[in-house]
Amino acid sequence: MPRTHLTGKIVAAIWALFVIWAVCLWATKAKADYVVRSDGGGLVTAYDARWKAIARSGAHVVIDGPCYSACTFVLFDVPLDRVCSTPRGTFGFHAAFDIDTGAIARSFTRNVYRKYPASVSSVLLARPLTKKLYIVPGWQVVHPC
Repeated sequence: MPRTHLTGKIVAAIWALFVIWAVCLWATKAKADYVVRSDGGGLVTAYDARWKAIARSGAHVVIDGPCYSACTFVLFDVPLDRVCSTPRGTFGFHAAFDIDTGAIARSFTRNVYRKYPASVSSVLLARPLTKKLYIVPGWQVVHPC
């Protein structure tokens, strides 16, 4: 076999491997437009706005670590078919409370809990409303990545 013919096959094979790698990289990126690695939550209004903007963008969200408190709003602001969890993903839920007084906002908490998917809200509403985090593995709430 002439040397140039063999070289052409090697170049074609390398090019094919590069194309496969590029497609895999693109597909992975498309699945994980926003990754949560460690988010303890914060201001409800800020998280609500963030997740709604991500939902409008069509992005996918990967929960790859703790997603606690207001971070969990992803579960009702972003369509669940665009949210997934790695084995490291966890959700942490608690009752809403007044930052100044520390008093539990029972009515607000119940309203927020009802926004979660039925599989989550039924568990939360059956538990006592406390400020203590209730941690749930991500795979129990959303599909695995």
